[in-house]
Amino acid sequence: MAWHGFWTVWLRLAALMALALAGVSGPARAHDGIDDGGPVRLNLQPCIKAAVAGDRAAALLRDAAAFDCTTGQTEFGPGDYWVRLDVPGPASPAARNLRWTSLWQAGATVHVAYDDGIITRYAVPAANSGRYVHIGGYFTLPLRRDSVARTILFEVRDSGNMRGILLGPTLASSDVIAGIDTRRAALYGGFVGLCLALLAYNIMMWRAIRERYLLAYCAMVVAALAYAFTSSATLAQLVPAIDNNLRLRINYVLLAATAMAALWFVRLFFDTVAFSRRFDRALVGGMALVGATSLGFALLAPWQIGMLDTVYTLSFAAVFALGLVMFVKGWRTGGQAERLFVVAWLLPVAFNLLRMLHSLGLIAHNFWIDNATLVAMSAEALLASMVMAHRIRFMRADRDAARADEKEARLLADTDELTGLANRRALMRSACPAPAEAGQYRLILIDIDHFKAINDSAGHSAGDAVLQKVAGVIRAAMRPEVIAARIGGEEFALLFPTGNVDRRYYSSLLARIRALPPVGGQRVTISMGAANGWLGGSEGEWLALYRAADAALYEAKRTGRNRLVVAPRYRDLPEVA
Repeated sequence: MAWHGFWTVWLRLAALMALALAGVSGPARAHDGIDDGGPVRLNLQPCIKAAVAGDRAAALLRDAAAFDCTTGQTEFGPGDYWVRLDVPGPASPAARNLRWTSLWQAGATVHVAYDDGIITRYAVPAANSGRYVHIGGYFTLPLRRDSVARTILFEVRDSGNMRGILLGPTLASSDVIAGIDTRRAALYGGFVGLCLALLAYNIMMWRAIRERYLLAYCAMVVAALAYAFTSSATLAQLVPAIDNNLRLRINYVLLAATAMAALWFVRLFFDTVAFSRRFDRALVGGMALVGATSLGFALLAPWQIGMLDTVYTLSFAAVFALGLVMFVKGWRTGGQAERLFVVAWLLPVAFNLLRMLHSLGLIAHNFWIDNATLVAMSAEALLASMVMAHRIRFMRADRDAARADEKEARLLADTDELTGLANRRALMRSACPAPAEAGQYRLILIDIDHFKAINDSAGHSAGDAVLQKVAGVIRAAMRPEVIAARIGGEEFALLFPTGNVDRRYYSSLLARIRALPPVGGQRVTISMGAANGWLGGSEGEWLALYRAADAALYEAKRTGRNRLVVAPRYRDLPEVA
């Protein structure tokens, strides 16, 4: 895995995110008040009146006292409302773009009274929302007159009023709107680029190490990408005819899917931390609860919409609590990677806590809370992925160490302890070669002559020394393609493909053994029996070859020892006496 290349790309994406974030408060900053030739942005204060039969827009534009400007909007509940916005003066005719936050409603009619007494009317239905919804999920209505707007009156139909009736209303010049849209597009674009890079990287890592938490992470990234696609209003831009309330229904489901995948990912990442079966069942229950409440909202709203939204938010609180339990236990009982992971998730946890508090009406609305999931996922991506890479590095080190230990253990299991040559088990594995290595092989059996006499006259320690010396001669004369093994007592075996070893190898081996100093007055010599045969994985082929070589060895012993005898069928080797 090219770690350096990945982190280079990753840091570039992080830099793009930082520039996008900095741009939100960067150039073309709006100011409230007089137009001095620069950008204009006026923040408007909504005042509320419940709609009743007989209400007329013209009359309400003249009757400011009929509106409540102090009661919190959510206290009014769902229904039809009039919202009055008085434009503070002195105002500018350049402020001709009315913007407000996308909320659940059947639609709105906007009445605008200008300083010359003209009143214009605009219909903004929930259907065909792509005409009005800009990047970030904000409605933007261009006003068609050059005169200064004095009073704006919204007629809101079937407001769900879970967060409010009309949030964040502003009146701004076109360059301010364009600047905001550009910066938000950069923010969402950076987030998408970061997610795509992480998605590709984690898929490749999963293919390499098959860790399940990488799949869960990919699922979380895909769900977050889909949520960003709908919540940013990109979906509405691509499908202008979509109903805005349908887009909000999809948002609920995709946000729940992101939370479920995140919970699954955290649990799998903490696989080294022991959790009870009861907790795992509670975790599955929490995920099912979030999924069920999101589907319930998507299918049943606007029926009991306030209750459905509250239950949905409380299900997130349950998931939040389960996540905290995992983080606390991971911090207490996990290793370094688990603790770093907890630190990486502090910012996402904090942002999602703010989002829940906002959903419950405990804190006011703003852009960053409305996009808390995007901010949280960006922070998590920049931090948690480093932790995952850190953990993968340790996993690779542990895996390499385990492989080294396994290799050493296999080597010990296949090695004769006294001589250092292979043992019978290792020889038998080579005696049944893979199909690609099937062919003609040569087997040579070696037996130390009069070994019992050496043990009896000089002792078993001297016999062991003779075995080690003979093994040393065999090892010194071995070629890379030869398998040399001690197969029992004083008997050795050599196995190799035919034609790969010079014939002088055998006579040289006999001569070197003869040159060993006597032990206990006994000269050290060997008898050798050789045979050729086909080996292709069949045990019968090996047995036939072994019997032929063993018969040749017996003939060498019978005819005086200290010599090589080749099996009668295979006279391609000269007998050496």
